[in-house]
Amino acid sequence: MAPRINIVTLGVNDIAAATTFYEKLGFEKSASMSNPGVTFFKGAGCVLGLFGREALVEDACVQDHWSGQGGVTLAHNLESEGAVDAFMVLAEK
Repeated sequence: MAPRINIVTLGVNDIAAATTFYEKLGFEKSASMSNPGVTFFKGAGCVLGLFGREALVEDACVQDHWSGQGGVTLAHNLESEGAVDAFMVLAEK
């Protein structure tokens, strides 16, 4: 079996605002998987989840170890500098 990541979950302070941000970038919310406490977006081979930060810390059972910084970075690689510029226009709206 080939290793792969199927779900990336981000802890966010404001689920509604984060959901709107990703929808403006073109992500399509999965109504069947989402609820008021979590939003999921289905992608090509991967799911992006947005979970309340405190709820995610509790769910992961890391309350005693969490320093406030997630230690995670994500990348979105594009095919050209022009594509990056166009994507940044969307992100800044």
